[in-house]
Formats: sequence, C-alpha cells, structure tokens
Amino acid sequence: MSKIKMFEDRIMRNDINEVVVPVIEHFVSLNGEGLESGKPVMFIRLAGCNLRCDFGNGGCDTCESLLFPQDRPIVDYEYYSARQLANIVKDYKLKRVCLTGGEPLAREGIGEFIHELAHYLGDEVRIEIETNGSISLLNVFRFVDRPKNVSLTVDYKPKSSKMNGHMMLSNWRYMDERDSIKFVVSNEEEMEDARNMILKFKPIANIIFSPMYDRVDMEELWKFCHREDNIELDIKLQLQIHKFFFPADKKGV
Repeated sequence: MSKIKMFEDRIMRNDINEVVVPVIEHFVSLNGEGLESGKPVMFIRLAGCNLRCDFGNGGCDTCESLLFPQDRPIVDYEYYSARQLANIVKDYKLKRVCLTGGEPLAREGIGEFIHELAHYLGDEVRIEIETNGSISLLNVFRFVDRPKNVSLTVDYKPKSSKMNGHMMLSNWRYMDERDSIKFVVSNEEEMEDARNMILKFKPIANIIFSPMYDRVDMEELWKFCHREDNIELDIKLQLQIHKFFFPADKKGV
C-alpha cells in the first residue's frame, strides 16, 4: 500500500491554466470563531491535511477533510478555480469568505490561488484563512505578496493534540494586526504554555484562547486571562458560537 500523502506537491490547473483546488464543500453560515465571529460567511473547505490531531476524543472534528484527493476512497470533492468560487460568493452578496480544511495551505500553488481569489472578490470582501500553524507562510507567499484583504487565523496546537512539535512559530513574525493566533486550551498547563509562548515571541497578531468543548472550567479560564500578570496580553476569549445555534456535530454549518 502506498504511503498516505501529507502535502499536495503538484499544482493543479484547469484548461485555461487557472490554479484549481479540491473543494469538499462550500456553504453559507455564521462565523463561529475569531475576530469576525457571529457574522455571515461562506466557508470553503479544501481536501487534505498534513496533521493528525489526537485529543483523546476521536481527534479531528472534520475527519472528512483529512485525506488529499489521491488517497480518498471516493470522489467526494470537485476542483474549483478562484474565479469560479468568487462568482459563487458574489451570487450570495457576501462580504466574508473563510478558506478552511483540512489544511488549506498544504498544497503547491495555494499562494497564487489566494491572490487570484482576492483579485476576483475585490477589496470589499474579507478572506480569512484558517491554518493549523505547521505550514510556512514565507513559502506560501514567496512569489506573491499577501493581499490586504486576506487575514490569517493560525492555530497553536497544544501538547494534548500530539501535534505540538509541528508548530512553526517563525510564522508569527509575518503576521500583523489583521491576523489572529488561536490557542486551543483544555487545562491550566496549556494556558501557561500559551502564555510562555506569547511572552517569548511577542506577536503583533491578536491573541485568542479557544477552550476545548466541555473540557475547561470557564471560570478558571477567565481568572487566568485576567489575573494581574496576564491582563496586558489582551487575550480574547472565544466560544464556538455556531454550536449554540446548531447541534455540535452538525455538518455544513
């Protein structure tokens, strides 16, 4: 049996030489997390992830997006160009797009695709990229500058995910006020680890603590973030608010 691929190393193009990406689903919902939480957004979920998180509860909550196209047992995706996706977004008259996965950055040509998507959507549409923190942003945007309407939400995987060693902390130096670093936390040890990383690297990006569902004492989390030696870190606490509007395991929301 061939080894499962953990990166799409071939640029896929259509007949008119546009970069295309494998889309599992696209849907309109409310943004459940981050700086734009609660606002309408189109999610575009790409196939393939280079990490295999294991929090002891079954791991990833979007397992359908883990495998890259060549390893998927059935064809449950479709290739789209940035132009095609931009037209879909415009039909809904949306002002926000979230590129997610899987890991949307784990493929060659994604920088070119993002640049094209930003071009076709125009400056008035915000594009958020949700990335797991293990892919070099310098490599993604090495041939094209990041468009001004593109923001990044970069995960910091805790030790409980068993993927902490894959975090590329050098990415933080390429982030700015548009962006967010999301620390998933389940206990005080992970909160302290996040604090130490923030103090060490002093990122400009917004800091978000995202408690694991049903695992964190919310009052203790609040006390931690607002104790005297942490208040200056200006931590934003978030809940996955879509889980209050829809069942926690509901897909396509």
